[in-house]
Amino acid sequence: MNSILSIFKLVLLVVAVPRTTNSASNQLINIVILVLGEDPSYGYYATSPMYDLAFRRASTMYPELSARTRKHVLYQKNVKDCAAAGADMLDVAGKLFDLLDSHDGPTVLLAPGCSLEMMNLADFARGR
Repeated sequence: MNSILSIFKLVLLVVAVPRTTNSASNQLINIVILVLGEDPSYGYYATSPMYDLAFRRASTMYPELSARTRKHVLYQKNVKDCAAAGADMLDVAGKLFDLLDSHDGPTVLLAPGCSLEMMNLADFARGR
């Protein structure tokens, strides 16, 4: 739990540093959590409560940043294993693209999944 809160604080502080070349410091920060399936280690029911608590604690500690943060959760149900999660990430990446296409500002992705998911997500990020 503490590591998630620490990562969240670091991400908010780095992303929220005012930029002199543009108005990024006034834009909303989009935090997108990608969760595929219900795996007991990194699935929705295992990770969602930790993210909720970390966001709640961070918003108490950094209310000015919290006011500029938009949280989105993209959750894909019924993913059985890592291989299925890797295949389903392509669908979730499409949903992610649709979501981000309608939002301005910096985006932070949090994805507690397995390595096959991350490879497909990295391919998507590289092409963006």
